[in-house]
Amino acid sequence: TVDYLRKELAVDIADIDSIESMVPSTLDEASAAEARTEQAFVELVNPLALDVVEAMLSPGVWESAKDVFPTTDLADYARKLDPVVVPALYTDIGLIPDAGSMPKQLRTMIDYAVKECSYADVGEEPNAESVYYVMSGPTHIAKAEYGMHLKEALEKFIAPGAAITPCYVQYHVPDAKTNLLLLLGLPKIPELVTIINEATQLVNLHSGASPLKQGWFMRSKGTSRKELVDAINDFRELFSYYMSPGESIE
Repeated sequence: TVDYLRKELAVDIADIDSIESMVPSTLDEASAAEARTEQAFVELVNPLALDVVEAMLSPGVWESAKDVFPTTDLADYARKLDPVVVPALYTDIGLIPDAGSMPKQLRTMIDYAVKECSYADVGEEPNAESVYYVMSGPTHIAKAEYGMHLKEALEKFIAPGAAITPCYVQYHVPDAKTNLLLLLGLPKIPELVTIINEATQLVNLHSGASPLKQGWFMRSKGTSRKELVDAINDFRELFSYYMSPGESIE
């Protein structure tokens, strides 16, 4: 992969300076608030994204004393994941089979993962159209026998008929940590729906067909009305299942 990227980009990807020359930082001419925002994004969001990527890649990476069922790699994700997913990563889970009802423990685990560990607020009933989950841990925890209980626990978070794709990563060591990665396909995201609706209303309120309004829109928003309308309508189409009819803009 490294050799391929180096060849395609004609740059030494190990040399940070050369990469920065190709992709200039947005902080060069940014305000203090913009600089703080981008720095916070780099420090907070990037590590979280890397944690999810690491959890996704884990089933396809060979390790001693490790079994994966069913075998899962990037091709499986490409075939089965929805175009938009919201990850929920719950790590170091305290599941103890001898401490009580495992179905109840697994239900509590799923509830906590969706409501507290999701990388976006998916609400109480996200109606996910699919779920891809990777459960890893010691052999007595991460096992397919619990699949039925996990499916039952997920039912209140998914739409009727939604596909659930499991993957179990078993470690043959007693002190292995138990982790759960949920990939919720195209869920109802309250903040995004609200933003799209507000953007629609603002465009309709502050723009019109007259050249004067078009010119004001370009000066005040930094982009043409058409480009913004196209972008908003693309988002509305993507999330059309959750959007109110009659709100699109022309």
